[in-house]
Amino acid sequence: MKRILLGMIVGASALLGGCGHEDDSDLDSIPRDLVTCLKGGSCAGYVVKASSGSKNFNHVFSSLWTNYPSGSSSQVKEDIGGNVDADWITNTCVVRTSRALNYSGSAFEIPLNFEPYNGMNTIRGGDGKRYGFRVVEMAQYMLAKYGRPQVRSAAAAIGRKGIILFDREGWNDANGHFDIWNGSSAKYSDYTSESTNVFVWE
Repeated sequence: MKRILLGMIVGASALLGGCGHEDDSDLDSIPRDLVTCLKGGSCAGYVVKASSGSKNFNHVFSSLWTNYPSGSSSQVKEDIGGNVDADWITNTCVVRTSRALNYSGSAFEIPLNFEPYNGMNTIRGGDGKRYGFRVVEMAQYMLAKYGRPQVRSAAAAIGRKGIILFDREGWNDANGHFDIWNGSSAKYSDYTSESTNVFVWE
């Protein structure tokens, strides 16, 4: 089972990556084998929940949309508070996605630990809830808890709603951003036209 174990080092923003609207160059890198898994290919080394055919987020979509913050990164960090409001948290799309999940019902809250995949590092917000901060780890968590995304292309995303992951391919890796998708646009940052791959968990 693949796990990403990061030291919680203050000032290690270069390692943390992320997906802030303010600095696109800091979008988090996604390994190519993880993209292959998300697209429906081999998931060797990854934990993936078997698909039940059901849609996880349709009935709570309005809550996800409302609770995904759209303010600046500094404002989001200040509003959540606690360890989220730290200098080394420089990009916040996974923090925002965590908040949307945390406030959409207990079944969706980010846990301190989640078996069988326990590789998503989290920090504690001022509200006592847990917040992820890395795109790669959030993508693996989503696979383990909710299975593969039902939507795997920008064209197929039209008219579909849920949690979206934009994959912008770079030289060797990809650049990722998590957001909430309403069927035609993202709540905060929309990279549809710039993305090599688009994934939506409905």
